[in-house]
Amino acid sequence: MNLYFYHNYNATVQFKLSDELRKGDHIIAIETLFPHSAEFEKLRNFKTPKDSNFMGLFIVASAGFFLLTSIFFLTQFFRRKESNKYTYIQLLMFPIGLIMFYYMCVLCGSVNVFYFPAPYKDPANIFVSMTSYIPFLILLLILPFSVVNLRILKDNSWSFVVKFLHLTISFTLFSLDYLHIGDFTAFLIKQKRCKYDL
Repeated sequence: MNLYFYHNYNATVQFKLSDELRKGDHIIAIETLFPHSAEFEKLRNFKTPKDSNFMGLFIVASAGFFLLTSIFFLTQFFRRKESNKYTYIQLLMFPIGLIMFYYMCVLCGSVNVFYFPAPYKDPANIFVSMTSYIPFLILLLILPFSVVNLRILKDNSWSFVVKFLHLTISFTLFSLDYLHIGDFTAFLIKQKRCKYDL
């Protein structure tokens, strides 16, 4: 029996199956039988929410943050007695928060999105496939969001808490975009995710 490792067909290890069966139950770490593979090491050290507590906690905390702030901004919109030209921003933050909440749930649940090139296509779920375009949408929103943030800071009709939450959401959005599109080598502008053949 010939054994190959991680798509390298130039190196092989041969086993005699009858000899291995005679040894009984035993475990062999396949990577120890072959020369060092930089591609395999890159895959082994690749971080996802499943094997990085920090990344997992950050995504879960972001999901909760987006859900709560979306409800908060919707409440603020309907409680506001006077409207101005920036009032619509509060209403806009509601669907953005819900979309980002769902996106965080996808990142927590589907490990495949971290290993395959963006935009990831899920053959079983069109909604998961659609979320792969969210980081690119955020990239388009960075400039207009930054301009609106500067104007909101100068607007006295918004309370400090509302301004703070709005700026925090913007910062979190752009941070997640950096993490997701930044190839994770710098830590969810074009991402080149680590990919491998199954």
